[in-house]
Amino acid sequence: MLTQDISDYKIRKIALLFSIFGILFLIHFFEGNNITTELRISDINKNFIDKKISVKGIVSWAKLSKGILFFELQDKGNIYCLIFYPTVDEISLVKKGNSLKIKGVVKEYKGNLEIIVEEVVLIGSL
Repeated sequence: MLTQDISDYKIRKIALLFSIFGILFLIHFFEGNNITTELRISDINKNFIDKKISVKGIVSWAKLSKGILFFELQDKGNIYCLIFYPTVDEISLVKKGNSLKIKGVVKEYKGNLEIIVEEVVLIGSL
C-alpha cells in the first residue's frame, strides 16, 4: 500500500513539472514571435526577412486593387508595403502625405524587400 502511494505521489509530481515546463515553453514561444524591432526604413535589409519590424515614414503613394492596399512609405529610404483586405480605417489612414507608424513582417518579392503590414497608426497628416 505504501509503495502504491509513493508511486502516485511521484506521478503527480512529474505531471506537475511537465505542466510547468509546458506553460513556460508556450510563454517563451509566443513572446519570441511577438518581438518587434524598430527601424528606419533605410536600415531594412535582407537580414530582416521574415522578422517583425516597426517603421515610421510618409506615404508617397497608395493604391487599392483587388482587396490589397499597396503603398510606399519613405523616410531617408523607401519601401513598398501591402495590406491584405484592409479595413475602412486602414484605407482612410494610408493616404499620400500622411505620416504613419507601421508594424509588419519583411518579405522579399521578385528581389525587392517589402512589408506585409499588420498594424497602421497615424502620426500626422498634411
